[in-house]
Amino acid sequence: MNDAVGLNQKMNEVRALADGKGFSSDPARIWEMLALIHTEVSEATDAYKKGEPLEHVGEELTDAIIRILHLMSALNLDAE
Repeated sequence: MNDAVGLNQKMNEVRALADGKGFSSDPARIWEMLALIHTEVSEATDAYKKGEPLEHVGEELTDAIIRILHLMSALNLDAE
């Protein structure tokens, strides 16, 4: 049996979590949301360059995915 969850469902879960924590999805924040994605990728790059455990690199990449899904939801994009 396939228990895979679609990206749109995950995107909706991320949006609900972000909204619940007070992170607005207001269109005026789009530039900030893009910058936060960049920050997470930069943190992953820095961790990798410093030779930190790959788990830490993975955590930063996961944060980037979460931020990307949040931005996509704010833009009403289809993640699939």
